[in-house]
Amino acid sequence: MNFVSELGLTRVPLTEEGRWEHNLYEAFLWGSLIGPLIGAALVSYMGPKRILEGGLLGASVATLLVPAAWKTLAHFALAIAQGACTSMMWPAAHVFAARWFEPEKRSSYISCYASWTAGWALAAFLGATLTNSIGRDSVFYVTCLLVVCWYVAWQKYVTDLPSAPLTISWTERSLINTVTDEYSPDAPPPIVQENRFSLKAFILSGPLWACALACFGSQWGLTTLLLAAIKYLQIVYGYSFSRDDVMSYLPFLGHFMCSIIFGCLADRFRSESYISTTTVRKLLVYTSHFLPGAIIFVFGYTGCDPSAPAALFTAALGLIGATPAGVYTSALEISPKYS
Repeated sequence: MNFVSELGLTRVPLTEEGRWEHNLYEAFLWGSLIGPLIGAALVSYMGPKRILEGGLLGASVATLLVPAAWKTLAHFALAIAQGACTSMMWPAAHVFAARWFEPEKRSSYISCYASWTAGWALAAFLGATLTNSIGRDSVFYVTCLLVVCWYVAWQKYVTDLPSAPLTISWTERSLINTVTDEYSPDAPPPIVQENRFSLKAFILSGPLWACALACFGSQWGLTTLLLAAIKYLQIVYGYSFSRDDVMSYLPFLGHFMCSIIFGCLADRFRSESYISTTTVRKLLVYTSHFLPGAIIFVFGYTGCDPSAPAALFTAALGLIGATPAGVYTSALEISPKYS
C-alpha cells in the first residue's frame, strides 16, 4: 500500500483480478459510446425491429465466444463488441416509443429501459446456481440459449409499425396512429411531408445539448457507482459482491423498481395536469443527478458501520432510476421524428 501523507489517504492498489475486471468494464463502456451512433445511423434504413434484434443477437454471439477468449486480448475486443451491440438498441427503442405509445404513456415505457439492471440481478442469481452446479462456462451458454428463445418470440409478435400486426384490432390501430407522432401507411398522406434532416439545426439546438449533458452526467454518476463505489465497498468494508451475495442483486432490483415508479408517476402527473411536462422532466432530472451526487459526496464519511454505505449505495442507484422518465423521455419529446 502507498501512503499519501499530505492528504491523509491510503492508496490501495487493485489486485490483478480486480484490474482485469476494471479494464473489461472500461472496454465495455468504450463500446457503449459508439453503439448509439451506429444504431441511430442504421435504424432509419433497417427499421427498429432489426436493429434491436441484431444488437441483442450480436451481444449474444460475443458472449458465446467469451469462454474461448478468456483473459486474452480477444476478451477485450468481445467486451467492446458487447457494449456496442447492447447500446445500439437504444435509438431503436426510442423509435418504437414514438410509433407505438401515445405521449401520455411514454414515460412508463421508457422507464423500462432500466430493465438491464433487473437482468443484471437475474444473471447474478442464475450465475451462482449454474457456476456451482455445472461450471463457469455454462453461464455464457445458457444466456445465449435464453436469447435465442427471446428471438423466436420477438420474430413472431413484434413489428415495426402498429399497422402491421394482426394481433390488435383496427380500433386500437386507429387510436395508436392518431395519438403518436409517426406517419402510418394506413392514414392519408400529409399535404406537405418534409423528411430532410438538418444537421445545422441539430448542432445548434439548445434543448438537444441540454439533454446530452444531462445524459452524460447521469451515465457518469452511474459508472462511478458501478466502478468506484462497488470497489470502495469491497476494499474498505469487505463486501464480496459475489453472485450469491445479496448486494449483487438488491441494489439493481431497486434501481429497476424505482425507474418504473418514477415513470408511472410522471405519466400520472402529466395526464391529470397536476404539473406541466417541462416541470415533470426537470424534477426527474434533478432527482437523478443532484440527490445521487450528494450521496456519493458523503459516501466516504459514514464511519465504520458497513450497513450505512451499503444503504447509501442502494439509495443512490435507485434515485438514478429517474433518468429514463426524465432526460431520456425529454430527448424523444423534443424531436419525435428523429428520436
